[in-house]
Amino acid sequence: MTTSAPTAEQEARVDRALAELVRGEAAWAACDLPRRGRLLDQVRAATAAQAGAWVRAAAAYKRLPDGSPLLGEEWMSGPYPVLTGTAALGESVRALARGRSPVDGFSLATAPGGRVAVRVLPHGTYDRLLLSGFSAEVWMPPGVTAARVRQGAASACAGPSGRRGSAWSSAPATSPPSRCWTCCTSCTPTTGWSPSSSTRSPTACTTCSVRCWPR
Repeated sequence: MTTSAPTAEQEARVDRALAELVRGEAAWAACDLPRRGRLLDQVRAATAAQAGAWVRAAAAYKRLPDGSPLLGEEWMSGPYPVLTGTAALGESVRALARGRSPVDGFSLATAPGGRVAVRVLPHGTYDRLLLSGFSAEVWMPPGVTAARVRQGAASACAGPSGRRGSAWSSAPATSPPSRCWTCCTSCTPTTGWSPSSSTRSPTACTTCSVRCWPR
């Protein structure tokens, strides 16, 4: 399959979309919990409204015929995770707004090494129906107690802050994320992470002072 280079207009459209995403990230960070819940509901509703078009576009690109069993994979890898993800985030935000922990109601177990494990899949009726036979757990780092899990779950979403949404990382320098989440268009990450640079600190954006990890 051959592809052509994007046109200047296509590149400009992508740039505009990314700039809009950055503005939206900052707006999200400034929202209180009820507003975040409403925004997540709107994203979910908009996704549901366009889910069919999403799958049809994917099928057309892959030249899948109508009625192909492979269309199910397009639903499961496209709209479904966005719908379930926004629903789960909405549940977490609403739990925080009520003063509850987002993991209330989740089953906690003990994993090897005495770790706390949270059963995250299946979660809800649709997961049980569509993902029958599949299960997943999240294992906490050693030393993290069940009480700490409940207390700290989704703490980054607890309310408005000066940070730019979830793209800001407060991880210690000894355990950086696998990639840099650029905080804004003016922030220019520098070198890649390597063992020799394990003491490197996050760099501050010269415009917004938000810290991000170097690439």
